[in-house]
Amino acid sequence: MNSIIFNTSELHVEISFDVFLYFKNREAICRYIYNFKEEFFRNSDI
Repeated sequence: MNSIIFNTSELHVEISFDVFLYFKNREAICRYIYNFKEEFFRNSDI
C-alpha cells in the first residue's frame, strides 16, 4: 500500500499515492490539506 503521510500537530493525514500523483506541485497539496483540515474542524465538536 503506497501512501503519503502528513503529520501535523493537529491532524494526521494519509493520502494514497494515486491521489498524491494527482497534484502537480507542493502548493496544491498544501492547499488540499488546509481545506481538509478546515472541513475536519468545522464538522467536529470541539
